[in-house]
Amino acid sequence: MAMASLPTDQDTLPLGPGDLPELADIAAAFPDLQIVEKIGQGGMGVVFKARQPRLDRMVALKVLPKALAATPGFASRFTREGRVLARLSHPSIVAVHDFGESGGYCYLIMEYVDGVNLRQAMKAGRFTPEQALKVVPDICAALQAAHDQGVLHRDIKPENILLDSKGRVKIADFGIAKLVDDRAAEMLLTQSGARLGTAPYMAPEQIEQPSSVDHRADIYSLGVVLYELLTGELPLGRFAAPSEKVQVSNGVDAVVMRALEKERDRRQQSAGEMKTQIEGAATQPYEFWKQQGWNWESFEYKSKRTLWGLPLVHVAHGRDPATGRPREAHGFFAFGDRARGIFACGGIARGWVACGGFAFGGIALGGVGIGLISISGLALALLFAMGGLSVGFMSLGGVALGWHASGGVAIGWHALGGIVFAHQGGGGSVHASMVAKELEELPLLTRVLSQATPYSFLLGLVWVPLTLLMILVPWWARRQLELEARGDSAEASVSGWETHPHRVFWLIAALDFVLALGALALVLWLRSLPDAKNMLLIPIVFSGTGLVMFAASLPLWLRLVPTNPFYGVRLPGTTKSSKRWYDVNAHAGKQLFLWSLAIIGAGIAGFFQLPRHQDSYSWAAVTLTLVAVASVVISTLWWMHRNPADGSTVRSSRLIRWGGQIVVAIVIALFVRSFIIEAYKIAGGTETGITKGSHWMASRLDTGFSPGDVIVYEHDSHHRWLARVVKREENGLLAKRGGVDGEFLIPWEKVLGKLLFSHFTPAIVEKGLTGSATIPPKEPFSDMVPAPATAKALKQVPELLFMRMAPNDQPWMEGLHDPTGKPVEITDKLRKVLERTTSRASSHDKDECWLIVWLRHPDFDNATTLSVRLVDKEGKPVSTSGTLARNQSWQPWDLPGDRIESIVISAGTRSALPTHAQLEVSYSLGPWDESSIMDKDPSHSIATTDWIKGGVGESEDGNAFVSWLRRSPDRQVQCVAHLKKGGVRLGNVSVTSSDKDIMDQCRFRVKLDEIDHFEMRVRDIRKTTYGDVTLPPLQVPVVHVFYAPRSGDVPWTKGMTLADVLKQSGYSEWKMPTFLGHRRDGRGMDVQVNEKTLTDEMRPGDTILLPYSGKPVITSPQPPVRRRVLSPP
Repeated sequence: MAMASLPTDQDTLPLGPGDLPELADIAAAFPDLQIVEKIGQGGMGVVFKARQPRLDRMVALKVLPKALAATPGFASRFTREGRVLARLSHPSIVAVHDFGESGGYCYLIMEYVDGVNLRQAMKAGRFTPEQALKVVPDICAALQAAHDQGVLHRDIKPENILLDSKGRVKIADFGIAKLVDDRAAEMLLTQSGARLGTAPYMAPEQIEQPSSVDHRADIYSLGVVLYELLTGELPLGRFAAPSEKVQVSNGVDAVVMRALEKERDRRQQSAGEMKTQIEGAATQPYEFWKQQGWNWESFEYKSKRTLWGLPLVHVAHGRDPATGRPREAHGFFAFGDRARGIFACGGIARGWVACGGFAFGGIALGGVGIGLISISGLALALLFAMGGLSVGFMSLGGVALGWHASGGVAIGWHALGGIVFAHQGGGGSVHASMVAKELEELPLLTRVLSQATPYSFLLGLVWVPLTLLMILVPWWARRQLELEARGDSAEASVSGWETHPHRVFWLIAALDFVLALGALALVLWLRSLPDAKNMLLIPIVFSGTGLVMFAASLPLWLRLVPTNPFYGVRLPGTTKSSKRWYDVNAHAGKQLFLWSLAIIGAGIAGFFQLPRHQDSYSWAAVTLTLVAVASVVISTLWWMHRNPADGSTVRSSRLIRWGGQIVVAIVIALFVRSFIIEAYKIAGGTETGITKGSHWMASRLDTGFSPGDVIVYEHDSHHRWLARVVKREENGLLAKRGGVDGEFLIPWEKVLGKLLFSHFTPAIVEKGLTGSATIPPKEPFSDMVPAPATAKALKQVPELLFMRMAPNDQPWMEGLHDPTGKPVEITDKLRKVLERTTSRASSHDKDECWLIVWLRHPDFDNATTLSVRLVDKEGKPVSTSGTLARNQSWQPWDLPGDRIESIVISAGTRSALPTHAQLEVSYSLGPWDESSIMDKDPSHSIATTDWIKGGVGESEDGNAFVSWLRRSPDRQVQCVAHLKKGGVRLGNVSVTSSDKDIMDQCRFRVKLDEIDHFEMRVRDIRKTTYGDVTLPPLQVPVVHVFYAPRSGDVPWTKGMTLADVLKQSGYSEWKMPTFLGHRRDGRGMDVQVNEKTLTDEMRPGDTILLPYSGKPVITSPQPPVRRRVLSPP
């Protein structure tokens, strides 16, 4: 049938009955044809069924009214139209065999189609989705063929689509077609001012701007036809997606809804593109085809926000349909085939920062880059160029040309490389007037280029995030356009990423993270010893497993993965709807993401495992991975159980929820404790800065062992001991224990870890280098208010006042000596100073002796730090001396306001005590150079040039503490607490030091909640040396006895009582004095001798004054008399 060969709708040009020919008139006008019957009549003419005897075939004869022939210029236009239509040769287009004029009638002889049109077929029975999707691709192919010839149909509708007896599809009636040539001339049958097309099938631009119609109007009309085929309805007003009316996939929705976009830039940009989408839409999901459709189409996006008069973001892709010219993006951030802006990315990019195939700008990165700084394959720059071929003032690359050049082939005035052509150069093969034999002979800029060469490959990694950025920004812009077009439609809320497309930019950060870890693993692999490479295979496998989990989890969590049969959680019920798919996979992705971080961390920890832990590490890592996978699966199933697809909520069990979290926490904690970090409580105090009873965190990783580091190792007794590293060797660590002579090797199999920091220290006196000191009770530093810093005599060094020396664990005697060795008279004022000192010093070495030194300076304050050590004339330490205990005297001595400090140090052993030595003193005083605020939030990290924030918390006794890493031993860092209720407190600082690190900890006798913030103060630590100091004689502890049968000095021993002194002075158990005088520390008292007073413990330096004649003491017990203070004799 040929009824589809002419329009049947009355929206075309109206013709009266007298304008249309009759059958007899046509038979007379066309003698070569046998006119069979009239088969159709429309607004533009009449169609007859005819037979061509000479060719023995049936044709359709379309005859136009004679009135049209009288139109001026009609003949020439009709001839041009006929030729164009005749060249439309396609199996799905009704062919035009001939055209011309006969008997006053203009005619077209066309192919006769024996069948029905699509409208008739639809009335006969509704099409199934499969049938509809089978018909439309052939129509698309026919339209694409016509569009390629520059012909637009402009009246696609069911009446103009034919189905022959064999089911083949053909498009008929190009009667109101438009020929698009260089002059945009309209074809013959288009009449000015007429309505062209059929209203329900017309694209919006056909109604609003008929002169601007292009091929995308046919795509819109075909979209209407496809919608009607699927649903049996026209898409009028706010219409539902086809999937809401018939059983079709979301992919079909995407194709149809996009073809029906009001703005033609958002439709498919060709009939061929639409054909490709339809052919796969029945099996592919909606998002897949939506993304495919956006990949290559022409579009433009401008952000509403502007900066410096430019759109903040401008993305342009493809050609402008109106002009046919390539689009250009011009914005602050410009992305497109052609981009121009402050930051421009594209095929041809121009901007302050330009990235693309051809990049021109201040900083140019691309295949060919021209700018002030250029990093490109071919780099041309005014200042710095780097690339395969680089030309610039400073040039670095394979072939480098510049004033300063460095590369494989370097050409310049100053050059360095493999092959060099220069005025001054150095390297392999040098052709230069001046050959540099040493790198220092070349200019600074040339040396800088040479030193940067090994790291130049890192700049290549910049391309990875930039490339991803150039992909994601256009995708994001397309999505923004679609969201703006959809408005608040229901489909826009299908998934989170659709309503929040910016989430896709997290992929850039994720990619950078993966690249960084991959680069780290590669560097560790390359730097490892050949024997260790096999041991690194397991960490590489687990790190890779974690990275795969990380890469797979993030798109799921961000809802970037549409429904598909390959990627995602495909459990029963997850594919019922897109929302359910995204919800389930977002939860699974989040759990997988968190576990991937744990696996990655475990993998990285494997690169630093000590040999002792490597065997068990692999099994622990496997266990952790299996727990991670099981946890993700169980968590996802549990979530699906608690959140059914019907939207109801199932009440959860707290026991199950908390139980699962506890199990996970235990697994991770066990792994961390076994292979990363472990807590230790120190049982002994033999190492410098390690307090007995303190709690330390120790690293179980081999992150490097430097001299002075304190390590934990397994002793042969299977106990864990501490030692200090002397040197790292291939077979283990050469170490030394405090107080033990000699060094010993600890095999790697015995090394457990390295002490990092103390998180709790008991509130007792700090340990010294080799022992401890006992300080009399006094007001603790934690309750002290910081004294104002003074600057009375900053250039003056402290005055060395006097010293005394005593054996180990023996109380100090009263005698003092000045630096020249002369005795010092002890006055009442001086005795008050001595009262502020320690009572004794002790260590594990019984032969060790102790020296106490007093210094004075007018600018000493209560934050002054002091350290003293004995050195010989060559500056070498006489012993392992250092600050053991500090004691401050606040009473004025000779000069009002002066402050006196005392220091206890080790002087050596009895057998090797020096008589003369130099005292090297380090001290701090004067105003503070810098002051900065540190909050008490332990999660906030702060670092300055002098210190790095460590920990903030409370010790077991509830007192606040702060720790920090001091960067330099020549700078003092003091912490002051500012209280919420007002006022400040000065903390008590303890120091843990090694050759590598200095860790300070400051404790306060207030709770952390009472503190508002901390103030960190910094000033210099000064040094001075006192030469040729005469050390005091070693004090021998004695008790002085006068007027006894055997008067003199009685050697003192620990635990000696008054009875022991009297017996050694000539008295017996049955003959004791009744009364005696007892003098101690300048105070005297009379004592009645009885059974109780005879057990009084004596101290070194005590004086016993006996009467000239004594009476035996009564053996029966007598009550003790009250002691009264006497004036000294």
